[in-house]
Parts: sequence; C-alpha cells; structure tokens
Amino acid sequence: MAHATKAKGPHWLDDYGGQRYQWRKTKVKGETAFYRPLGLTESAFDSDGRYYEGRADLNSVLELEVKSTLSKDQLHQQILLAWTCLRCQHSLLRAASTRRSEVPGAVQGDDEEYCFVVNISRSSTKAIEDAREHVVFLDNFYDTVDTNDFWYHTQNTARVIDPAKALSRLFVFPPSPTTASDTFRLRLLLIGSHQIWDGLTASNWFRAFLHHLNQSPQTLLDQISLASLNETTPHLPLPQEALYPRIPGSRARQRWFWLLTRIHQHIRTPLPAGFPNPLLRPSGPRPPTPLPATYAAAGLSYTRLPPITSGPAFATLPPPALQILTTLCRDLNASLGAACFALTALATMTVHESQFPDIPLHERKPFIAGFPLNPRAFLDSKPPPESLMLAFSAGIVLPFLPSSLSKRKRLRLLIKIADRQLGAYRKPRRKVIAPTPSTPTPLNPTPPSPARALLASTYLTSLTRAHTANPNLPPLPNPPYPPNPNPTPQTHGISSLGSLDAILHHNLYPLTAPAPAYPAFIADFRAQKSNVRARSGEFLVGISGGGEGVGVGVSVDFSAMDEGRVREWVGVLEQGLEDDADGGGGNREDEAVDRARL
Repeated sequence: MAHATKAKGPHWLDDYGGQRYQWRKTKVKGETAFYRPLGLTESAFDSDGRYYEGRADLNSVLELEVKSTLSKDQLHQQILLAWTCLRCQHSLLRAASTRRSEVPGAVQGDDEEYCFVVNISRSSTKAIEDAREHVVFLDNFYDTVDTNDFWYHTQNTARVIDPAKALSRLFVFPPSPTTASDTFRLRLLLIGSHQIWDGLTASNWFRAFLHHLNQSPQTLLDQISLASLNETTPHLPLPQEALYPRIPGSRARQRWFWLLTRIHQHIRTPLPAGFPNPLLRPSGPRPPTPLPATYAAAGLSYTRLPPITSGPAFATLPPPALQILTTLCRDLNASLGAACFALTALATMTVHESQFPDIPLHERKPFIAGFPLNPRAFLDSKPPPESLMLAFSAGIVLPFLPSSLSKRKRLRLLIKIADRQLGAYRKPRRKVIAPTPSTPTPLNPTPPSPARALLASTYLTSLTRAHTANPNLPPLPNPPYPPNPNPTPQTHGISSLGSLDAILHHNLYPLTAPAPAYPAFIADFRAQKSNVRARSGEFLVGISGGGEGVGVGVSVDFSAMDEGRVREWVGVLEQGLEDDADGGGGNREDEAVDRARL
C-alpha cells in the first residue's frame, strides 16, 4: 500500500486511532499558540481550498430579524464582540493552516506537512482586533447589497480566505427593512474551509453566535477576557482519524486486518451502471467567465479565476410537504433521510425522462446517489466532535420509476428501497443481554460492528483522496489488489441533515419577549442557507427540514450544468409532492418494480 506522507514521516497505519495529532504548545511572535498536524480528511479539504481557489469551502448565510436602538457603529461593535466570542469558543474559526517548517519550535517531522496553528490572544483587546481582521461590514462600502449576487461573486473570484491567517471570514450585509416598522432584516455570510466545519456544525455555530449576539456588551467583554486568560487547550478538537477505534492485536494482526480490508475492496461487487446527471450541458463544460469587479472595495479579489463557475441553487417545500414525508416515513417505518434521498431521486428521474423520452423502460438505468458519511454515531468521543466528514460513500441504487406511476407510489417505493440500503451505514442498536446463572455476562454484547469495517474502508479511500487532491505530490504507485470501482460516476450527491428545529428555529429569542438580556438589541432566527464551492461536475443536494418546511440547497458546477435544466429540476422538486392521478397499474406494478434486482 502507498504511503500518504514522506518516508521520514510516520507509517500510514499509525495514524488510524493514533496519538500523533495531539495539540502542542509553542510561541508565535511572543504569544502562546497551539498546533497539530492536519488529519487525513482535513488535509484533503485543505488541498481543495489551497490549490483550487477555495474549492469545497463552505458558505452559510444566517438571516435574522432584529429590533434595535443601536447606531450603525454600535451595531458593528455588537456583531464584532459576538464574532470574537464565537472565535474564542470555537478555536478552528481562528486557526491558520501552515507548513510544519513555518511553525516556530515544531517537533521534528515532515517539513512539508500542514498544521493547524491557533493563537491564544494575550488580552481581550488583542482578541477583538484579531477578529476585526476577519469580518467585513459591507455597509461601510455600499448602501445596499444583493445577497445572492454577492454570494455568487464570493464563489467565482479568488479565494476569499487566506489560510496562512485564518480559515474563516464573516461578511455582514447592510440591514434591510421588513414589513414591521420597528425591526429590520440582518444577513451574515460565513465562509470557511471545509476542513474546520460541516453542515451540522454551521447550525450549531450560528446558534452560539445568536446567543452571543443577544448578550450585553459588558457580558461579551467579560467572556472574551476570560477566554484570553485561558492558556490551556479548550475547544481544540482532534481530527476524526485520531478518534477511530484502534485495531486490536499485534502489529502483524493489524496488517492482516488491513490486507483483508484491501482485498474486500478489490473483490467487492460494484454498483450497476447508472444514468448520468440529466442537467449536464449537451455540448460539454464551458470555461469560467470573469466577473466585473463589483465588490473589489469590500476585499474580493478579481485577479485570479477559479477553475470552474460555481454557485448555489435553492428550493423550498412548504410545511405540508414535510408533513407528507413524515407521515410516509412513519407508515413505512423508514427514516426521514431516506425520504430526502427518494424525493431527490424522483426529481432527477423526472427530468431525465423529459430529456430522453424515447428510452424504453427496460433500458432505463438506475439512479445512483453518493453521500458524505457522518461517523459521529460510530465514535465514543465525549462530547461528540464538532465537525466530521469522511468521504463520499460508494453510493446507493434506486431503480428508475416512470411517470406512468403516480408520484406518491413512486415516492413510497423509493423510500423503502433507500431506507433498506442506508441501513448499512447506521450504527446497529446495542443488544443488552441480561446474564443468568447459566449464562455468563458477555464480554462484548454486540459483534464486531460493521462500523469498524466502514471506517477502515473509507480510511483507505481517504489515503488516496488526500494524496491526489494535492497536485504537488507525485502520482501514487498502483497498489496490489486495487479497489474495484463502479462502472459509472454517481448520478449526483445527496447530503441529508435531517430536522434542524432543535438547533435553530423562530422565536428562539422572541422579539416581543419582556426584559431581554440586552434591551437595546434583540435578534431572532429567520433562515439559514448553505452550499459549498463545487468540484468539477458536482451537483450536491443538501436537504434539511424544519418548522418552515423542507429546505434544499444545491452546490452546482455551472460550468458543467445547464442553468435552464437546473431551474427545471428545482421546479420539479418543489412540485414533487403535489397530488396527481394514479398512473394505473395499481399494486402489481409496484410489486414488479420492488422485486426488480438492483
């Protein structure tokens, strides 16, 4: 097997559940700092952003409704203090990524390996000034800013963050009026490298930010001062690889385990060939187009062009749609995540059928969806890690269902099939066996979990991913027993976050509540949207539910995808749960499709 680091670095096997990633203290320009090497998955995302102009950087917009008597400068100061508190609480927001050779006093290792470096500000004043460098108040430059237009520019100009300084940056839009006379709408755009957060982390961070925002200035200053005095390692997370359960046994036994894992990848039965994404441009990808320097004054750089044109597309399904999905899942004893996969697949199948109506049903290929794996459930870390992402899964397969069947029937069937396949990626429930006089207490009440095989398999895949994402590394030699790939790419990716109501919802801080913590200012949650700078050919669908219905945000490579077809897909998705006539055929057609081999 190939090594992921230079020969003088550790063996790749040692980093699986290893101790090399512990944080170490050093001094940077006279200030206390902590550093550790980037984990395997973190390194892959670091390369995405570093070498491809912010590819895979996560972009999230938080929308608030605010009642305030603060002046413009006071409002800026309140946001700055809340932003500083958030950076103190979640240290990777202020982390930089730099080579080990550039970290003062770093222990010996691969000089070219990148490390996180987190400075501990020696005073609250210094912490606030550091935070000020990474927040931009757009009303200092423009009276109004179109949120969607600015968002598009941040993804199609040079990367908006400098990893040598910090891996995140906050943009604050000018306040805009609401229908109420005493409130205004406030939007904030947080951009950061994907190596420090994921979609679930974004909601948790926004909740923490909203909490800070509703505190008085003195309370915020006290919290910042307290954090500045703490020179331990609070809120400094380990990479996910360090949290994986160690492979037990001797070195020889561990190598045997890895050999079997590699052979399993080699002999696996690949998924069937799937139909391609119907939104691709018939004439092939087009080169990115330079944008006018509309927001140069706010710090966007138009000197470099990203390799592709990237942007978001959004769809919203109203609360009745969420209720329909919930009812279907309850009836089928399926997860809401399976329903999200089924609904997305149904929209893509519908567009594919409209694009290619003459393909006979027996020649229709299935829909294949890849998705990012969330390993939190498989780890025993307390508290659960803030941000984790393994890699895209091998995928699940959903049979092509024609429009001659009713939407509801197709959706029910796809939910059943998706839930069955997604079950392989869920943590099995622990079975507690009560001991009896004749039955000794089991040493391990569950068999060796499929999680271990899942984590180990994706770890091997991540080794290759981390290496190939860095263009400065030589090609990996062909390993023995190479993985058996799928014959076609996935139709597209899907990421389901589930319901976020428990984290963010309306009236979290009611604007009519008496005696708020800071009477001069109160802000309540209204909406959140996220996407990433797409990779080449990417169409990544992110779905989450809440009191306002189902929200869908898609990260799109618009160099490869046709804008008109993307709009068509959004329209089909938003109408995907509307009642329609039973397409005929009844249960016999459902049963026939259900028996079809995938």
